[in-house]
Amino acid sequence: MIDFEELLVGKTCKKEITITNSSPVPTSFKVECVSDDGKDASLQLSHSEGNLVPTGTSTIVVTYTPQIQDIITCAYYKIKAQGGNELSFTCTGAALGFDVQLSSKTLHFGEVQIDTETNRILNVINNSDLPTQFQLNTDPSNMFSFS
Repeated sequence: MIDFEELLVGKTCKKEITITNSSPVPTSFKVECVSDDGKDASLQLSHSEGNLVPTGTSTIVVTYTPQIQDIITCAYYKIKAQGGNELSFTCTGAALGFDVQLSSKTLHFGEVQIDTETNRILNVINNSDLPTQFQLNTDPSNMFSFS
């Protein structure tokens, strides 16, 4: 099993599978995904077929790039060799969303005189290691505003 564990949406992780021909004759192989419905494109193989010389190897790079947060990916693959041998492997990964927080859940303005303004600072904290976007919404008729 190849477990990519948890990965932030937009990041990429690569792992390798090495296929070895331990026989004294050449062979070819094909890798097919046996459980994919085609909706999750977060897993990619560097190649899905090849030829192996006697005692030769081929390395397949599996790339996981999650695209939608909170999606758990699980794909089952079969490697079929020309002589009838079959091997199976599974790839799994979980897509994490961005970890964004506000510096405070409330803002206290205290007593404010009529026709005066007061300000408070509210920080938006991105605890993720990739940049992200945010948007603050307010009612246009509200007495509060963001700047």
